[in-house]
Amino acid sequence: VGCVDHLPLIEKKIDENTWLHKRLDKVATKCLGIDINQEGLDFLRHKLGYQDVYQMDIINDSMISQISGEKWDFLILGEILEHVDDPTLFLKKLKANFKDHCDSIIITVPNAFKLVNFRRALKHEEFINTDHRFWFTPFTLAKVCVGAGLNIDGFELVLDKPVGLRRILKKILVSRYPMLRDIIVMKLNMT
Repeated sequence: VGCVDHLPLIEKKIDENTWLHKRLDKVATKCLGIDINQEGLDFLRHKLGYQDVYQMDIINDSMISQISGEKWDFLILGEILEHVDDPTLFLKKLKANFKDHCDSIIITVPNAFKLVNFRRALKHEEFINTDHRFWFTPFTLAKVCVGAGLNIDGFELVLDKPVGLRRILKKILVSRYPMLRDIIVMKLNMT
């Protein structure tokens, strides 16, 4: 869900091998993309050749026929939840639409406690994607998910990219203090 990503960045992300939908499509037996952004879906279909991408508004639309007869291993929300106005309602509707078609959800969100946020706060700065509505911590993400009726199987804090030798201090800090890592990954089940 949210396969388009940021439309102006897709080609750059493809070049850097960081566009999630392409990486999933490359290794999955079958990968279907859903997004609310029709312009982005048209770009994926006509410019990049992805045919299994469909428009759906999780809050307002009912299940699309391309999913209704199938069972999927995972539903992945990669960096989506921080963009929606009401994340609990979004997840409730997601569960209502997909519970018979998928048992597990994997959610990734930026971690509010990531190291770069602390460094910027010391400089009296806030750096945020202006399309984001929320910052999450492991607790606040768990609270939203449980409020939506989902069960938490576990979570991890991860880096968004490898840390090289030039950034040895960051490597030491995030090894010792995992709460300073960039991304929260939470696995949930709908049962």
